[in-house]
Parts: sequence; structure tokens; C-alpha cells
Amino acid sequence: MKQKLLVLGILVALLVPATLFAGGEAEAETQKISKINGVFDIILTKESGQDEWAGKFEEITGVEIEIVKPPHNQYSQILGTIFASGDLPDICEIQTGD
Repeated sequence: MKQKLLVLGILVALLVPATLFAGGEAEAETQKISKINGVFDIILTKESGQDEWAGKFEEITGVEIEIVKPPHNQYSQILGTIFASGDLPDICEIQTGD
């Protein structure tokens, strides 16, 4: 339980600033961000409270988060493809071994 709370705390601490600046400085002044997207591998799972965390994040910030979870064994390849496409996620998990 303590580990889930720690993960939740860390993710909220990281994502609140990402939410505030996801649209860029100029856009943030003229439009409210209502949704962000994130690509995660192992740091945020159903077992570690992904749904509860996403609900609490939206409750606290008023911003919906769309979570994309590619299969673990394809995560690096899919993330690379996403980056190459130029359609970058607002947040993503980067693995140290990649």
C-alpha cells in the first residue's frame, strides 16, 4: 500500500507541471488544457492503481489523462515509432536500458 501511494505521489508531482505546460507557453495563455496523453510501460499498471490514479489526477487538475500501454515486449519499439511520427505524447516513461 505504501508503495502504491509513493508511486501515486511521484506521478502526480511529475504530471501536474506537465499538464500546466503541455500546450506550450503561448497556448497555455489562450486555451485551457482539458486532456493529455501518456505512454507508460511498467511504472503505472492496473495492479499499482492506474485507474484510481488517473481518476484522482483528473479530480485534482480537471484534466483528463489518456493512458496508452503498449505490450511490454514491444514498448521501446512502439515508443520509437511514436517519436519518429512526430505525434509526441505529453508524457511518457523512458526506460534507462533503452
